[in-house]
Amino acid sequence: MQVQGSRSNLVYKTVRERIARYKDEGGIISVVKQYESGKVTQSGLAKKIGCSRVTVYNDLVRNLGQSQYEILKRNRKTNIAKLKEMTTFQLREVLAGQCGSSNEERLATRALIEVLTKAEAADVPIIGIQQRTRQIRFYLSREITLQIRVALAMGNRPEHRLGLHRFRVSRAISEYQFAIFAVYNGRTTICYVFKTSQIAHLQSLALRFDHFKRKSRYDFAREQWSILKPNLGN
Repeated sequence: MQVQGSRSNLVYKTVRERIARYKDEGGIISVVKQYESGKVTQSGLAKKIGCSRVTVYNDLVRNLGQSQYEILKRNRKTNIAKLKEMTTFQLREVLAGQCGSSNEERLATRALIEVLTKAEAADVPIIGIQQRTRQIRFYLSREITLQIRVALAMGNRPEHRLGLHRFRVSRAISEYQFAIFAVYNGRTTICYVFKTSQIAHLQSLALRFDHFKRKSRYDFAREQWSILKPNLGN
């Protein structure tokens, strides 16, 4: 009986010590919320309270249980992604600060900024997350993926003389729910907005950027911002 009592006291002491460690951080519940938010790391917490990262990990698992800890990690991953999100205004600021090494790159960036400005004017807020490669992944919301392609129609291609630019459509487009194809013609940027289900079966798209009196197969998609609006609340 004395042995069992000793073990019980040891467990109680261990739990009490575990809770006391986080007193200055608002308690263990506060620490769980901070970690879930993505604003602190286990290593950062360990440094603040003077213990090892493994100790913090063990404390979280013992307080939550393994299954709840796994849920905590998933929530944390989602919250970290949200912290990295940029609004349309922030995206324009970031892009405006990127100086391309060539005139072509600078014009392409200018065209992309114009796409974002047009979307905002149409009450379609676009958000983005900058990847490690410095590429930006665009969304209408965190759940609705969007591809934006920009091209310059200022060369000597035969179709450019007809007021058309041809985009290749890759199989990867099916990974997105919507796509915006934008063509800069030297004066302005013309945008075509599609549900990717409309074009995923195609190998290429010939989109008009000039001579608009001539009929084109994809005229219906030109500046078709309205198809993005019903999805903003989902």
